[in-house]
Amino acid sequence: MVKAKAVAGGTDAADGPGGLARMPAAQWLILACCLAWAAPSLLRMAAQPGVAGQDGQYIVIIPATAWLIWREFPRDRAFVAGNPTVVLAGLVAIVAVHLLAWLVGVLFVELLMVYAAAVLMLYRHGGVALCRRLWFPLLFLLAAVPLPGSVIASATRSLKLLVAEASVAVLGDAGYEVARTGSIIFVDQYELVVEAACSGVNSIVSLIAVGLMYAYLRGRTTPARIAVLVLASLPVAVAANIVRVVMLGAMTSHWGVYILETPLHTATGLVMFVIAVFLLLLVDAVFGMFHAIAAGAGLVRRENAGASS
Repeated sequence: MVKAKAVAGGTDAADGPGGLARMPAAQWLILACCLAWAAPSLLRMAAQPGVAGQDGQYIVIIPATAWLIWREFPRDRAFVAGNPTVVLAGLVAIVAVHLLAWLVGVLFVELLMVYAAAVLMLYRHGGVALCRRLWFPLLFLLAAVPLPGSVIASATRSLKLLVAEASVAVLGDAGYEVARTGSIIFVDQYELVVEAACSGVNSIVSLIAVGLMYAYLRGRTTPARIAVLVLASLPVAVAANIVRVVMLGAMTSHWGVYILETPLHTATGLVMFVIAVFLLLLVDAVFGMFHAIAAGAGLVRRENAGASS
């Protein structure tokens, strides 16, 4: 039997990811240049307070995307490489927009251009067919781009008040001496400010990404299930952040405000995200249970015969 080969520099059908090791030297050079070009923007993203300090789940999305691409990279067919002219024109446009964004200091646009360059490299390796095959990992990767500060500021104003009010109620019921003025919480003689990172907005995007990844890997990508996971992300993120603020308030009451300058502050963010993921999976499990009951009673029709509840 003759092994099928892709033409024009495409991927070996039998090798899958191994075909990456057989890329021409020119493609490796282009890839290395793209990585060097993207590195400053990625480092600035990692240095953002909402990424490196309090919402480190963004950092998890990038290696998870790499694993998804490796997992979904086709091993059973060959792909024709993308048009070099399209790749060159796309790179010129991407670099130009990236340079303009860097000059005016818009990191969000810089990161979008880095994302576009990554998609373009996949297109160069396997054309439109490969990008279509990897649609979910590429969509998932978008969640790694932090929202612009202006968007977060406008969206967090009311959520910060909600989180602060609920946290004070919980701490008060637990016997702590607490009071609140706006988004500022007073615990004993200490003062805590509910920042944007504690409002839940940053967590919503990450939760949606994790929920969709869970549904995708479990083969549960029916429209109803996806809608439930997306809609549940907001209340789940807010609830998890309330738990985080309550934990920080209790820690401050017992050990003083300086405890917030230790790694425990970051640890509460990780605990919060784990709690949020657990709650989201619980919502999915409850939805699956009711969906199965309704399906058994003949009240709903399976939207996807291959999907299991």
